[in-house]
Amino acid sequence: MNASARETVWRRHDVVDAILKFCSINDVSACAQVSKFVHTRAIKYLYRDINGLEDILHLLAPMSGSKERWFIHPLMPSNWEKFIPYAQLVRHIRYDETPSSCYAPIDDDSFNEIAVTCPERPIFPVLESAHFSWNTHEGSSRARYSLMFLNKKLKTLSLASDYGLEYVLRSIPRASPRLEWVKVTCPGVSDSETRSELVAMIDGLSHLQSLTLSTPLFSTEIISSLSRHSKLVSLCQYSETTTQEQGDDYTRDLKISDSAFKSLRDLRLDIHLDAIARWFPSANVMPSLVTLHLELRATEAQSAIKDCFALLAKAIPHVVELKFDLYKHASSTLTRASDISLDTFEPLLTRMAPSTFSFDHPAPLPLTDSDVEKMAIAWPSLKNLSLGHSSAAGDTKCVLTLNVLSSLARHCPNLQTLHLNINLCFSPYRHRLPAEVPDDVPFSRSFVRLNLGYSLIQDTQSLAWFLSCILPESSELNRWPEIIKKSDRDAKPQWFSDARERRWIELLSWFEAYSKSRNRQDSRMKRALDAALSELNEVKRENAKLRLKIDRLRKAN
Repeated sequence: MNASARETVWRRHDVVDAILKFCSINDVSACAQVSKFVHTRAIKYLYRDINGLEDILHLLAPMSGSKERWFIHPLMPSNWEKFIPYAQLVRHIRYDETPSSCYAPIDDDSFNEIAVTCPERPIFPVLESAHFSWNTHEGSSRARYSLMFLNKKLKTLSLASDYGLEYVLRSIPRASPRLEWVKVTCPGVSDSETRSELVAMIDGLSHLQSLTLSTPLFSTEIISSLSRHSKLVSLCQYSETTTQEQGDDYTRDLKISDSAFKSLRDLRLDIHLDAIARWFPSANVMPSLVTLHLELRATEAQSAIKDCFALLAKAIPHVVELKFDLYKHASSTLTRASDISLDTFEPLLTRMAPSTFSFDHPAPLPLTDSDVEKMAIAWPSLKNLSLGHSSAAGDTKCVLTLNVLSSLARHCPNLQTLHLNINLCFSPYRHRLPAEVPDDVPFSRSFVRLNLGYSLIQDTQSLAWFLSCILPESSELNRWPEIIKKSDRDAKPQWFSDARERRWIELLSWFEAYSKSRNRQDSRMKRALDAALSELNEVKRENAKLRLKIDRLRKAN
């Protein structure tokens, strides 16, 4: 192939994209730097996969070092001139120098050199999102280096620092006034100066729509400032740890008025049960709220949870997505059944109609098939249901049976995902031949995922046949992981876990085979039905012609 032919091939964008798809990041980077024919396509392809700050700064000047990264030589104007084409393509950057990161942190001198030598323009002029995780460095906060990478067009910003964010938060609105999504996490940092800086940031971001804050940053002042924000749609309280936190509650004086959070649609709180009443003092708060996710700090008694449900059903009956998590802050999974019963959910069943409901508890839920069926009857619009999934490893009795699936399919026609811990020892079709057609109501075509829990399977073939009869072929069948962090797995013999694994793999194989077989059978029946319907229509047309001839003969006589 001559030079002109090669050039013609490389100028074909579809050919170049097909080749670059199979290249490593290093190969794509090399093509971008040495090949004038594929430079433009390689650069665009490169920045679809690379957003690490260190990888991007390598294009500004070479970096070296193992424990800390630094520029090999001082930055010069020529470095910035060559860097402009790359910087204008960067849409997303991510920098993580926490101990969990696999990259060495960039040293202070390199950040300072960028700040001093950078031309009078943003480093990344079209940057859309930035995620920074800073670590304590010689007793000072390095989070201030985040500001040099911000610009007027930035829409998403995530800041995490274990030292604090003083003098940083207040400056964010000036650097990026159009921010819409912000996440700020400072584990263990709850001083008044940081909270006042955060209030100043919130007041300066008029376009803010979504805010996530770590638990120590939540305070009455911050919530009051957020309650007046006209465009805030999502508010999330983020807890970094899974154990119960013993910190001061800075929302003791919180008072939510009827005019607060008028546009809020999504609310997630890490909260004590007795503090919920401060957020929902009356029946007129948060009229736009759609999703409520509560992570309770302690496992409460059935009566207290029922009172909480009664409060929520009265204050926000319009909410359609409800999630309650009592498991996250629990110290371990319990084997003794909880005192939760159908009566606990009675206030929600009578006054609310959610499309998504999730209730997680560290102890097994003693709900029966009839209890779940009554929930399905009360909530016919359910699309997603999850009950006690995290306690699956400790639920050795598994009160629920496979019969509950038919009840849910009958009463919740729009159901898409289902997470229950079901007893899989006995299948309703155990003594029925696979050739027999079942009379159970199947799930609709919109059903996507079924999670069966953690029970040991006895008869994989009959169970697979039952599931293939009620689930659409495209649905996903899974269970809770074999290793659940808070469960006491040491007490169970290894053969018990291995037996479950073998039975589960066998079940998936049978389920796939039966589903395909039923699908082929349904296709044959559909074709036969279509053929019979076509013949019937043809007979009707012939009858119509005969009637017309008879009518003409009668008129002629």
